[in-house]
Amino acid sequence: MTNSGAAEANLDPSALEPKGLARVAPPSWSESTHIPPVAPPVSTPGWSRRRPDVFGVIEVGSDRARLDIFRRDSDGSFQVVWHDEESLGGGFPFATDPRDKSHPAQPRLSDQRLVVALRRFQRVCGRHHVTVGAVAHGSDSLNNHPDTLPRLFRMTGVALKQVSDRDTARLLCLGVLRGHPTGGKSLVIDVGPEATLVVLADGEEPVALWRLGVGTNDGDGGEGPSALRALRGKVRQSLRQTRLDAVRGAAARSLTVRDRLEGGGAATGRAARVILEEIAAHLRLDGIRAVGRGLREGILYDLGRQTGPTDA
Repeated sequence: MTNSGAAEANLDPSALEPKGLARVAPPSWSESTHIPPVAPPVSTPGWSRRRPDVFGVIEVGSDRARLDIFRRDSDGSFQVVWHDEESLGGGFPFATDPRDKSHPAQPRLSDQRLVVALRRFQRVCGRHHVTVGAVAHGSDSLNNHPDTLPRLFRMTGVALKQVSDRDTARLLCLGVLRGHPTGGKSLVIDVGPEATLVVLADGEEPVALWRLGVGTNDGDGGEGPSALRALRGKVRQSLRQTRLDAVRGAAARSLTVRDRLEGGGAATGRAARVILEEIAAHLRLDGIRAVGRGLREGILYDLGRQTGPTDA
């Protein structure tokens, strides 16, 4: 069930019951930072616990904010009952000092799309007593504005937790590889707007992480051959700098998140494909398969494990 923000009042409490709901789609399997095999769970601040069988995932990236609400059945499987998202355009809002002429003037923080969207999400989740996990990721500029998330909480009631690359890698692998046994190596590639994460996983646990400083925003220079050549050059330079060769031949399968290829428009999809092609060529991969799960499902499963069994 997909709904626009304007239709939030139409969320019927009966929608949280199991009848007539579509199940979450299963995955379709078609300088390096070491991560301990057993990573700690996401810390509890920013995660409010209410109904034990209904979960909301609020995910805020540099280009959009989205809310997905799931209902957990008695067998541990999840069903989507609500979806809402908002394109952020300029990304995270920051109040600009009007005396600072080095930055363009921005609308008041209260007028920004993100604030409006988070208030809408909070009303829906609060009205239906949803157990919420809310994260902010993928915006390097957040590190330069540490006051942004506390201000957003005071204005919207949504306590966003900023997730690091390590947190993202753990949640991403949990979402994509949940249930995979230890001993099976996988390469998970997440092409974001600002950067690309390459994660080597053992089972569903990340064991090594590489961050390429190139993302789909680097493809905004145009659609012609010269723009694509420039993007390929950036990817190759980043691959040489990160020494990704160490992972060559280490994984039995290579996976990427389908939503990254389809969710940001044609230009974003083209940029993501160029980045994946260059990674595949550099690592001599036979192919990279797109899967239907990602960070959103990782947050959901992490919430579910804190409140009960999630084995589907």
